[in-house]
Amino acid sequence: MREFYLKPFIFNYLLKYIIAFAPYGVFGLMAWVSASYGIDVLLSLGKVILGVYVGCIIHVLLTMGGTLTFIAKLNPLKFYKGIISAQSVAFTTTSSSGTGAGLIMIFYM
Repeated sequence: MREFYLKPFIFNYLLKYIIAFAPYGVFGLMAWVSASYGIDVLLSLGKVILGVYVGCIIHVLLTMGGTLTFIAKLNPLKFYKGIISAQSVAFTTTSSSGTGAGLIMIFYM
C-alpha cells in the first residue's frame, strides 16, 4: 500500500528534474544541428515558426472572432479581455507541467 502513495511523489520528483534540464538538451541539439548542417536549417525553422504564428493570429481573429460575433452573439474584444489571463498561462507554461497531473492519474489506474 505504501508504494501506491509514493508513486505521485516519485513522479513529481523526476518530472521536476526532467523539466529543469530540458532547455539544456534543446540547446545542445540546436547547436549540433547548426554545426552539422549550417545556420540555414535554423533559418528555415524560423520561417516555419513565423508561419505558425501568422496562422494562429488569423485563427484567433477570423475563426474565433467570427464565431463569437455571429454564432455566440458576443463582443470579441470583451471576450478576449476576459480570457487574457487564462490564455497567458496556457501559452507560457510547458506542456510537461500541464500534463503532469494527467499522467499521475495513470498511476492510480
